[in-house]
Amino acid sequence: MQKYSAKNPRNIMQKIAQYRLAKLKNLRLRKIERKKLTLRIKKIKNNFFPIRRFDIKILNELKQ
Repeated sequence: MQKYSAKNPRNIMQKIAQYRLAKLKNLRLRKIERKKLTLRIKKIKNNFFPIRRFDIKILNELKQ
């Protein structure tokens, strides 16, 4: 599995995109994947790329 580093936000963008797709298809990513996504999100949230409101909703869902 890839590590998600704050230096490489593309990984996280991919995961967000993947989750968007899964969301549309009513699928869920595996727990591990979801955990990894949320681990680094605070670090990159404000610094690297704009996160849409929809993504914030997703991230909040993932945290619960």
